[in-house]
Amino acid sequence: DAWTLEFAIPFSVFGDEKPTGTWGFNVTRNRRLRKGDGMRWCTWTPLNWGFQDARNFGKLIFKP
Repeated sequence: DAWTLEFAIPFSVFGDEKPTGTWGFNVTRNRRLRKGDGMRWCTWTPLNWGFQDARNFGKLIFKP
């Protein structure tokens, strides 16, 4: 009924400055089912029209 994800992204991927403020954020997963059964898509935040639905993303808050 649930899945857990823990991850780390080094701040260096954002360039010289640490990210600040609040960003829209989502985590998704595509999983191929058995042959002929298609794909299953999961998303952390409820979306209305697909993975590009940034208006409904969750929030990622960078604290100093």
